[in-house]
This record gives sequence, structure tokens and C-alpha cells, in this order.
Amino acid sequence: MDTSRLRWLLAALAAVVATAAVAIVRRRRDRIDDAELFEEEPTPPVELPAERTGSPADRGHRVSYALDMERLRGAQGFEPVVEYLTYVQSQRGEESHLLFVRHDDLDALAEQEGEPVTAFLQRLDQLGVVVSNN
Repeated sequence: MDTSRLRWLLAALAAVVATAAVAIVRRRRDRIDDAELFEEEPTPPVELPAERTGSPADRGHRVSYALDMERLRGAQGFEPVVEYLTYVQSQRGEESHLLFVRHDDLDALAEQEGEPVTAFLQRLDQLGVVVSNN
């Protein structure tokens, strides 16, 4: 056998082996990177104040409230609340002057207003906005 052909064959075989080795190393490295990429970092639990844990019924609150949107629209100082509740009403497709909302929704609105939910509900009740609570 001609040695020039043998050298060429050995060089080609070495190139194939080197290419395969590089591919294997890259594949292993990519797997490690993917595993690190999708690793979830532990998130600390959110601590809620005692007044916001459990269901509204467990906390002694009614579950839902009927609000008179016409009176609320006429009240001063409730513009962000009116805007949000009008959006909720439009998303539900309701055209009534009454809007039924959950206690948790009022809790979130009270927090947005920067006051406890009981004080927020009292303000709404004094304005005659809270028609009923279920």
C-alpha cells in the first residue's frame, strides 16, 4: 500500500475524530448551560398582614358588596377608584348603576388609596355608595 494514501487516510481520520470530540464537548457544555439557565431561584414567601390572611368570611367580612356607581362617580376624591371600577364594569359588559365587587377587590382599592379597608368601606358607606353587602 502506498504510504501517501495511508497518511492521507490517517489525517482524514484524525480530522473526523477531532471534530467529533469538539462536538461532544460543546454538547455537554450546552447541556450544563441549559440546566443552569432553567434553574429556578427560590423566592422568599410573601408575608401578608394578619388582616389580609384567610378568606373575607374567615376575617369577619362580607364576601361581596353592591356599589352604586352613579353616587361614586359624583363623589370627590375617588377618581382612581371610579376609573378602575368603570373598567371592571365595561369588561363585564354591565350597564347597571350597581356593581358587585368582592371584599378582596375593595381591600386592594383601599391599599391603593393608602388606608385600611375598614376606613375605606366606612368612607364609601358614609357617601351612600355601599348599597348592600352579601
